[in-house]
Amino acid sequence: MCAKRFDVKHSLLLHIKTVHEGRKDFTCDKSGEEFIKESHLLFHLKKIHEGRKDYECDKCKKKFGKNSDLIRHQNTVHEGRQDFACDKCEKKFGSKSDLLKHQRLVHEGRKNYACDKLQAEIWRQI
Repeated sequence: MCAKRFDVKHSLLLHIKTVHEGRKDFTCDKSGEEFIKESHLLFHLKKIHEGRKDYECDKCKKKFGKNSDLIRHQNTVHEGRQDFACDKCEKKFGSKSDLLKHQRLVHEGRKNYACDKLQAEIWRQI
């Protein structure tokens, strides 16, 4: 039994539809991706299929498709912020994705992508 409570009936109905029934009523006719809200579908169409970049950096004029990407750019590039620190070596990074990549490669030794062409080239040269 779900104990989640809502102030507005519409929020409760949306919760039941999406969480408990798993419904996503809005489908992109180009990619087939499904969304729970029409606004999410419209955002997807604008950013993915139209390639619109409505968010511009006022310092360097670089454009971004999402406001969160613009904010991350401003924080790391123009302000030099590095808010993500590795708990193993204390090295700092400007984004969580860069921190996770560092941890995966440096501390776990994991490299997720293997090039099969390199091995073939090495064997041809021998």
